Amino acid sequence: VRVMISGSAPLLPEVQNFLKVCMSAPLVEGYGQTETTGAMCITDAFDPEVRHVGGPI
Repeated sequence: VRVMISGSAPLLPEVQNFLKVCMSAPLVEGYGQTETTGAMCITDAFDPEVRHVGGPI
């Protein structure tokens, strides 16, 4: 696994940290209205902060 991508409800910080440690891969979270776009915002794969969806793409 090189990168994990989540695009549903926000993940709890505990879940994010668990996945990053267990899978040894960066985790990105995305947000976007599926009716209009695939993704509007996405976190940087190497951003250590949790509880945000990143900047617009």
